[in-house]
Amino acid sequence: MDTYTVTGPYVIPSIKKNSGARFISKPNKSFWIDLNADELKKKHGCYVFGIRSAKGIVPYYVGKATKTFEKETFTSDKLQKYNDALTDFKKGNPVLFFIVQPKGKWSAKEVSDIEKFLVPIAYLKNPEIKNTYLVAKKTWSIKNIVSSDKSHKKPNDSERKFKSMMGITKKMK
Repeated sequence: MDTYTVTGPYVIPSIKKNSGARFISKPNKSFWIDLNADELKKKHGCYVFGIRSAKGIVPYYVGKATKTFEKETFTSDKLQKYNDALTDFKKGNPVLFFIVQPKGKWSAKEVSDIEKFLVPIAYLKNPEIKNTYLVAKKTWSIKNIVSSDKSHKKPNDSERKFKSMMGITKKMK
């Protein structure tokens, strides 16, 4: 079994706009130098973009780096997704976590599997994530557990115990 490691969160340099929202332009090489991450930038794996605010870190994008982290984390399309997420925040800092391949041979299939594992988890934490293509589209609901229906208010005893058993801390959409 290959064991990947997590590193981060690393603050992404951003510019504060007049509206108070932050904006990320393409970070130059100093991002990787400031991290002292000469080796990290050459690695493969997955990465998670989030926004750290007073309420904690909220995930907004899960990506995979099958080339290298340096080549894939700040492409134009990724920056657009990051900046779209930042528009909703007056305060908060953009951050990245890296899920890094183990040393030696790496597997594109493993990296894809990790991304497929992480996206639905990020979605549970934040249904506004920018890449929901790996989240199963539901045509069903479970009252007070999984639903977009706002009419259900307070879970009953069975629903509370079920949520506790399954580790569901809030109603999923």
